[in-house]
Amino acid sequence: MKCKTLGLRAGSMCLVAGLSLSAQASVVFDADFTGSPLPDDSGTRDLNVSAADLNAGTAVGSWSFDGSATDAGVLNAGNNALTSPSLSLDDVEGDVTVLTGAFSSAGDIGGGNTVTYAWDWAVSRGGGNKDYVFSALSGGTAAYQITWQASTRNVFWVDTDGDSHLIANLNATSYFQGSKVLRNANNDLGVELLITDSGVDNGDGTGTGATISLDTDNDGIFDVISVIGPSTAGLTSLDGLSFALEGTGTNRGQRIAEVSAVSIVPEPSSLALAITGAACMLWRRRAQ
Repeated sequence: MKCKTLGLRAGSMCLVAGLSLSAQASVVFDADFTGSPLPDDSGTRDLNVSAADLNAGTAVGSWSFDGSATDAGVLNAGNNALTSPSLSLDDVEGDVTVLTGAFSSAGDIGGGNTVTYAWDWAVSRGGGNKDYVFSALSGGTAAYQITWQASTRNVFWVDTDGDSHLIANLNATSYFQGSKVLRNANNDLGVELLITDSGVDNGDGTGTGATISLDTDNDGIFDVISVIGPSTAGLTSLDGLSFALEGTGTNRGQRIAEVSAVSIVPEPSSLALAITGAACMLWRRRAQ
């Protein structure tokens, strides 16, 4: 079986295979912004993206906008060298600063239960004091949070005290060419977040709850694998995700493709298989 980035497509199939295709693994969110045609007349770009547009490409779960926003930005079909099939969540071309995805059902964490997230990510418009934030949600609260700083090109996770911890610096990778962010399909940042919260706190707010894997140079191999902790303590389940634009000033944008989440509740006899499936997911090559 050929594995790629986790999702209802080949990735989650890899994980499900590790669980012997049992009922213990279920896809609770799956959105594919790489499909074609897009919901506009040209079939190449949708310049006024509504929640209905996003939900049309979401097989499992649903999207919503916070506040009074109506337009998430642009759906791209990959019509030139700087755009690949994706959603550009952009405050220049839209008015959405927080995009929230709700699971079809909540997934438990702790006690061997796991929720895994995966998505392809890129900075589509950046500058100083501009952050791009992914959150794994529980009841609308950020249970785990990943921040990508456009000014430093650092990727952080945020702990329960609000302190940031470095995961990776992308300055030294092929993701960037000089000061310009490469935004084509061959330069997405592949991300996988596997959350099995043990409830253990190391005493410094770091916890031991999740593993994040990054493909920083888009060579198909997850070359950065780090253990991270929660941003909110005491949460036992996850029910959504969000992408947000933070920081001062305008001209901020992040590009998002294939987003998915899988909930896994292994039976005691299947625990070894669950571990095997997780290892497959973390170490496999992504399909190019």
